[in-house]
Amino acid sequence: MHLSLFALLLLASGCQVLAQSKRKCSSSEFICTDGQCVPSEKRCDGNFDCNDGSDENCCDQNSNSGKEFVIGFMANYDGQADLYLFMTSPKSLNYTVRAPRQSVTQTGFLQANTLVSVQLNASLKMPHGVSDRGILITANEEMTVYGLNQEKYTTDAFLALPTYIQGLEYVVPSYTEADSSAN
Repeated sequence: MHLSLFALLLLASGCQVLAQSKRKCSSSEFICTDGQCVPSEKRCDGNFDCNDGSDENCCDQNSNSGKEFVIGFMANYDGQADLYLFMTSPKSLNYTVRAPRQSVTQTGFLQANTLVSVQLNASLKMPHGVSDRGILITANEEMTVYGLNQEKYTTDAFLALPTYIQGLEYVVPSYTEADSSAN
């Protein structure tokens, strides 16, 4: 899959991820996640002006912290995977890790300014192709989440982006499965 420069810019900007061509607001307005338009000067003013509160999301442009994340562990190598989540926050919080379609739920407490590691069942690794093994991570305070997929001879890692950064359109860079019939 090719990742366009436009998609990279959307990912890099983080907060305003709706495509300009789909904007229904004027250039002096901020478009809320739900499509509502509010004056740009009301963005990041400490008051929720959007019905969904999205005008106060991501006010720190460098933030990758959030209260909700939706992630997946891509197929790595065909060996036995060790899947881990690493979470940290400047505030103490309670978190929940759920894989609803796989009937998996883990809850825990994260002490402020520490790192917690949560090992997940290897069955949550996505097979090649479409899968129902998505993972929902929620917390009562903002946190940062990293994922690690470790197998013999290979390791993949990622920084999870909170759902408020993801917006309404998604680009998933990935690879195609190798053709085993090729010589």
